[in-house]
Amino acid sequence: MEDWEKVVNDLRAKHQATGQMSNINLVGNKSGEDISRQMQEDAMREAREKRKTAAIQKLPKRFQATTLDSIRAQGIPKNKSVAQNWQYICQYTDHLAEHLKAGRGIILAGGFGTMKTTLAVAVLRKYIDGGGWGVMVTMASLIDKIYSMRNTDASEAAAYETEIREAKLLVIDDLGAEDNHFAWVLAKVDSIISSRYDNRLATIITTNYSPDDLSQTYGGRLIDRIKSNCFYLPFVGVSERKPLDLSMI
Repeated sequence: MEDWEKVVNDLRAKHQATGQMSNINLVGNKSGEDISRQMQEDAMREAREKRKTAAIQKLPKRFQATTLDSIRAQGIPKNKSVAQNWQYICQYTDHLAEHLKAGRGIILAGGFGTMKTTLAVAVLRKYIDGGGWGVMVTMASLIDKIYSMRNTDASEAAAYETEIREAKLLVIDDLGAEDNHFAWVLAKVDSIISSRYDNRLATIITTNYSPDDLSQTYGGRLIDRIKSNCFYLPFVGVSERKPLDLSMI
């Protein structure tokens, strides 16, 4: 992720090379030189675009183009619970800044193939497109990555975990899909979610687990925290995924 100062420096070099401006500097620089308002706006706009692109590229490729508009264009499924939860998702994003300030997230729970991940990513994209920095992780890959990193590069593992803990908006996809038979895995999940709860950071969670399954797996205390801080959206019905048409072979 590029910082603003580097973007301005790049613009300075570009404009000096073309002769358009010979003296560009950051506001507040010790030299006292002024940066033009237009150049400052251009620099900040470019920095926002780079930040947005970097955040989108961190998403799984399947979901990088997923937005509320793309879901509307494809058509909302007739499944009653999906259609109802779509309305709730739209209401949530209409007041996204308010919910994020309060640290309120969402838990989307139910059977596989019911658009839980798609809707979660659409919320995240709404935030990213508005200039925010959010992160999506799948539980299985999160635990695998932390385990691999801690055995090879402790500092990299710490930086990765810090990003997960401190992202303004975090999507945790498929809670329960990780190998939670190990005590350290359960402790890590508890630690990350509790840290975000304590710091009023919004978390969106998708899971195939029922409320009872979640409580039995992760403990009543953690699930009670999630329940008090996340809107619960249940999904019922069969998978919306369609098998490939053999005529495509």
